[in-house]
Amino acid sequence: MVTLTAPAGATWTRVNFASYGNANDTNADGIGDSYSVCNAINTRTILRVSCGKNTITFRADSATFEPNE
Repeated sequence: MVTLTAPAGATWTRVNFASYGNANDTNADGIGDSYSVCNAINTRTILRVSCGKNTITFRADSATFEPNE
């Protein structure tokens, strides 16, 4: 399980980028920032339920994100 918690009194307001799979690191900073061919296309949509909440907990697995093969 993964739990993401915003600072006290704050809520998540957006999901800029989310990728369950192998994200590409286009600027070599060690952070995935673009989608690869191995990516669950619905990752960002699923995580958008966190908007307006302080904490979200989810399973980071194929059953949750149904990756493309």
